[in-house]
Amino acid sequence: MKIRDPEVQERETQLLKEEDNLTKEQFQNRIEYLNSQQKRFDEGVDLAEKLTNLVNVMSNDDGVRGFIAGMSRSHRTLQQSSFALFLQWTYWIAEKYTNNDIDLRNQYMVERAKDIVKALGPYGKSLPLI
Repeated sequence: MKIRDPEVQERETQLLKEEDNLTKEQFQNRIEYLNSQQKRFDEGVDLAEKLTNLVNVMSNDDGVRGFIAGMSRSHRTLQQSSFALFLQWTYWIAEKYTNNDIDLRNQYMVERAKDIVKALGPYGKSLPLI
């Protein structure tokens, strides 16, 4: 099932309200932009699925080693961007998980995410792009 990007949905709703005030070309350009944003969102969803499939085995050492080997060969800027993604995921876990979302399978993860957020502070999820 395809997941719609909530930001795209919100912008589409706004765009439809503004349609009468735009030229056909302006409207089409904005639709194309929203479609490209949805495509990138879809790529993120696909990546999350691939990552969870990689780790969804009892012994995932081979996949983890492959992931680390692949990431270690990436361009340094892309390594930094990837690390920023992992930090954003960590902050999301720490901020969004409530007691109703936590059970013994993910309790340790949530606790460590909160420890990381506490150690890094509010600006820890954004890295300088050098």
